[in-house]
Amino acid sequence: MIANKLTIGACLDGVLRGHGYKVTVSETYDTSPDVSLATARRMCDLVIVTNTSLSPAHIRVIVADIKIRDPHTRIIVLSGYIADDFVADLTQDGIDGFLALPFEEGTLLKEVAKILAKPPPVLEGVYFS
Repeated sequence: MIANKLTIGACLDGVLRGHGYKVTVSETYDTSPDVSLATARRMCDLVIVTNTSLSPAHIRVIVADIKIRDPHTRIIVLSGYIADDFVADLTQDGIDGFLALPFEEGTLLKEVAKILAKPPPVLEGVYFS
C-alpha cells in the first residue's frame, strides 16, 4: 500500500490486517521512481495507491510503472480527486479498482476480496518457459 503511514496508511493497515491480509505500507513524498522501486522490491498481489502522499499526476505515473514492472499486480486507487478523465485514464492504465475518498470499510473489503478472487491478468504475447 502506498499511503501516508500516520493517517490513511494506519487505518487501511488495521482494517486489512484485521481481516487476515498481509500488509506493507510504503510512504513517500518524493518522486514516483522511488515509490515504484519500493513496490518492485516486494512481490505484491495487490497494491493500493492513495493520493494522501501523491498527487493525481504522480498516481498515473506510478500505476503505469507498476504495470510495466509486474503486469500481474492488481491495483486499487483511493483518491479524493475523482474527475471523470482521471478515473478513465487510470482504468486505461490498468487499475483494477477505484474508490473515492472517503469510503466505507465494508466497501473497501468487498473491493479487495473481489479483485483478489480473480486470477491475475493474462499477458498476451508473453510466454514463460
